[in-house]
Amino acid sequence: MVVRRRTVLGAVLAGAGVLAAGGCADVPVDSGGGFGAEGAGGPKRDPKPGNGERITVVATGDVLLHERLWTTAKRDGANGNWDFAPLMGSVEPLVRVADLAVCHLETPLAPLGGPYHGYPLFQGPPQIAAALKQTGYDVCTTASNHSFDAGAAGVDRTLNTLERAGLRHAGTARTRAEAETPTIIDVRGVKVVSCHWGDEYSAKLNAQQREVAPQLLADSNIDLVLGHHAHVVQPMEQINGKWVAYGLGNLVAAHREPTSTKAEGLLVRFTFRRDGDRWTTAQAEYAPLLMTDALPVRVLDVRRELAKPGLAAARRRRLELAERRTTATVRALGATPEPI
Repeated sequence: MVVRRRTVLGAVLAGAGVLAAGGCADVPVDSGGGFGAEGAGGPKRDPKPGNGERITVVATGDVLLHERLWTTAKRDGANGNWDFAPLMGSVEPLVRVADLAVCHLETPLAPLGGPYHGYPLFQGPPQIAAALKQTGYDVCTTASNHSFDAGAAGVDRTLNTLERAGLRHAGTARTRAEAETPTIIDVRGVKVVSCHWGDEYSAKLNAQQREVAPQLLADSNIDLVLGHHAHVVQPMEQINGKWVAYGLGNLVAAHREPTSTKAEGLLVRFTFRRDGDRWTTAQAEYAPLLMTDALPVRVLDVRRELAKPGLAAARRRRLELAERRTTATVRALGATPEPI
């Protein structure tokens, strides 16, 4: 029997209720005003229990495994082992303490030892999975335009690798039954939708994003929308009391354009408070990120770096540029999330 592998085009990822994820493409809206949810898995225990009245959700951008990141992991490792954790060490303090921390794995993973491939048909080192778990992520969305770069075997291998690392996943599936089962992360009921959408390298929203985001947030079952794919930061917006972060840029990548917006990313944190039998957004926050280009590559929390004494003038200028551009983009639609 042949089972057709599918990426998720709808995506309900969920904090304490449902997490299914993926790309918001040309998917019809159902009668309830939301997308069908596809994903993988079942419930898990809350690994980072909150106080019962408050939930925090942290999310970051694409994990795009260019070759320069492999070189960094080799250099950071020991005894022949590759280590991607130092690459992401700057965001760990924010990721680890969240009740739900969401990453987006843009590319399929290869077997240990390779062969590894970069653009255009990615197949990345599997050691990234353990590093994401070590950084504090709970779940990775996996539906993207690169999901099938390594074929059905790549989809299966990627999900198996994430599971071995202790990470949940949503967005692609190994079987029809798995594709039709939402991923449920038990963090007490906040529902998050993750969409792979937008135009690559453009901070401006496209027509689909403008149309789909209000439809998703009009659904009483959806509390938050997160976006990926553009590889640059896109705005945040509050619609009828709910938030959408249209594009989080990259978490880690190596486009080799150190002065461009492709080197800049976004970490967002949303705090939900219980309001009767519902959760409402009490606070939306953001932290600009910057990828360095020189080896070893690092993702930097821009504001934390700027607070360090003795910064070289050129480094300070680049960090300040990332801060200004990211803030201007995040607030371009009039929203005023708070800085972390």
